[in-house]
Amino acid sequence: MDGFKYTKVYTKYTYGITLILVRFKITRQYGSSSTPITKPSNYFMPEDNFNRIALVCSAIVAVLGILVITGWETDMHNLASLGSNSIPQAPASALAFILLGGTWFFYLHKPSRRLARMSVLATVLFILLAALLNLIRFFTGVNAIIEEFLISRILSLDPGIYGADPMSPVTAISFLLSCAAMMLLLTHVRRATGLSIGFASIVILVNLVVLLGYSYGTPLLYGGEIRPVSLPTGISFVFLTVGLIATAGPGHFPLRLFVSPSIRVLLLRYFLLVILIFVLAHAVIYNLFSQLIINAALRTALAVLVSVAVNSIVVLQLSQLISGTIERDKAERKLVEKALLDSEEKFRSIVEQSGDGIVLTDEQGIVIEWNRAEEQIIGIKRAEAVGRPIWDVQFQMSPLKKKTPEAYEKLKANMLELIMTGRSQWLNQLWENDIQRPDGTRRSVQVLIFLVKTSKGWKVGSISRDITERKQTEEAIKRYARELEESNRMKELFIDIMHHDLINPLTVASGYIQLLQEEQMYSKKNAYLERIEKSLVRAHELIENATMFSKIKSLESIDFETIDLKEVIKRVVESFALLASRSGMVIQNNITYSMLVSGNKMIEDVFANLISNAVKYAPEGKRIIVDSMDAGEFWRIRVLDFGEGIRDVDKSRIFDRFLRAEKNGVKGSGLGLAIAERIVELHKGRIWVEDNPGCGAVFVVEIPKNVEDVKNKVVQFMGS
Repeated sequence: MDGFKYTKVYTKYTYGITLILVRFKITRQYGSSSTPITKPSNYFMPEDNFNRIALVCSAIVAVLGILVITGWETDMHNLASLGSNSIPQAPASALAFILLGGTWFFYLHKPSRRLARMSVLATVLFILLAALLNLIRFFTGVNAIIEEFLISRILSLDPGIYGADPMSPVTAISFLLSCAAMMLLLTHVRRATGLSIGFASIVILVNLVVLLGYSYGTPLLYGGEIRPVSLPTGISFVFLTVGLIATAGPGHFPLRLFVSPSIRVLLLRYFLLVILIFVLAHAVIYNLFSQLIINAALRTALAVLVSVAVNSIVVLQLSQLISGTIERDKAERKLVEKALLDSEEKFRSIVEQSGDGIVLTDEQGIVIEWNRAEEQIIGIKRAEAVGRPIWDVQFQMSPLKKKTPEAYEKLKANMLELIMTGRSQWLNQLWENDIQRPDGTRRSVQVLIFLVKTSKGWKVGSISRDITERKQTEEAIKRYARELEESNRMKELFIDIMHHDLINPLTVASGYIQLLQEEQMYSKKNAYLERIEKSLVRAHELIENATMFSKIKSLESIDFETIDLKEVIKRVVESFALLASRSGMVIQNNITYSMLVSGNKMIEDVFANLISNAVKYAPEGKRIIVDSMDAGEFWRIRVLDFGEGIRDVDKSRIFDRFLRAEKNGVKGSGLGLAIAERIVELHKGRIWVEDNPGCGAVFVVEIPKNVEDVKNKVVQFMGS
């Protein structure tokens, strides 16, 4: 059987080679999000750069806060306001930015350190509390003296230097949203990250308006007379929230709209850049011209003209960049299309030349590939299979007895579940299935199912191999092995017979011949000759039984004809009457009615064996009874003797020659009962032994009735 093992190893090896080639070509042709051939960056710059941007932004926030504190400590108020014409930043706000920028920089640098996370969390909670208290003070007038505490106790500054007024509500709300965004980013949950970016985006937009107000000298935009926002505060919030958005990464809104390498996103980036440059240029030039003593309308016109000139130069440069990018994109697209066409041709060649059947579906389970080998194996043409759901094709090639509506629905549900989940117990395993081709022929097929991951879901593929001839060969080898084993058992049986049963009577005959040679009395010679005759008859019976057993053991069926068991048993009883009388026994036949069966003439040997055994091995009982009864669909015949009987331990093995332990322990030894059992089995009947209630044994035989006879009796009964 080692050949089967090597065949399976070779099969798995060849399937593996085919699967690797098919997976490679399918990935090249259709693409895969999990195992691409070359994975270009999805963004216009490496993802690591976004983390560096976040680090730089958090550092800028901390440095701006330090500059403001330094300005207050050294009475250099221009540092606190970043200019003589803008409002200075409050020391408490500067301290908050130092803490936020510093702890976030530490966290980005060592994200796995628990201390970094705890420091960010503590800072955020503290600033959230301060911002909430300032909002309460602004709306209710209740002063929690939080800013006075920070300035006088921590920074050691005199609150009278800048008035110690509460921070702007815009600043407080910006702190609340920024701190909430930082807390959400610490969770690393995708939905929480999206909400965090939303908060940060609001803060950016609000503070860009503040910066726009300072650029154009419009106090209304940064708070006016109510509670203005300082210029350093607006700049710090912009850098802080830009760093938070960069921390979230390019996979989230709004960075996702600006970092793709596509032409659409490229144009959007450059458009926003042009707008930004125009606004900044116009603001700077307008402020420069505002210092000149000229007409306001002329000043505005000159600012616009210079801004347009500057932006024209920028647009000219950007247009060259965009044009070059578009041309490169076209060239790369042509190269990719050519590579795909070449890959498709190679894939088609491999699939069509493969000796294995290859099938592939799309993400909805529709067949998109069906090669020539699959046509030959299944018997369904490519044109008939492509475009159909795979479960329809599978149902079409199912054996006729399995084509039920329930089977179709189950097959469809299993395939849809496989496509949606990408999981199945049949994946990547060799399994065998019987199919029925359209022409009605049955084939055995070995199938390997695999999946291909794409951006849209799962494609299902299969590799099929026709193993009909191999299965037939395996069955033939197994059948031959069974026959060979049975032949060996028959050989052992024959040797056993020769050694135990056949030698004994011949030895007895030889011994008596020697006695005849020595004995002078004629009166004893007849007795010796009689015993020699019995021994030779016994040897002849053993040889005949062995020959018959070897023949009927290999039979699977026999020819039947209508036989009356009453007449069969009557003949057997008459043939053994003389032998029984010599042993002082009487055979009593109590069967009085006809018993028709579909049988073979060899059924007579069954009853001959049972009656013969009763005569030979139970003579002390003086009589043998043969009777019968109607057992429904069977005729039940019993042979009763009144001898010593059979031990319970021997009842289960007297019919099996091979399992008998001690020959002398079982009366009726030899092959007779094994032959009787085999003949009864060929007649679809049964044979067993029971205890005789008085003494002795009862052998019971059940043979099915003749069907026509049963029908006639039913008709007669209904007529009466």
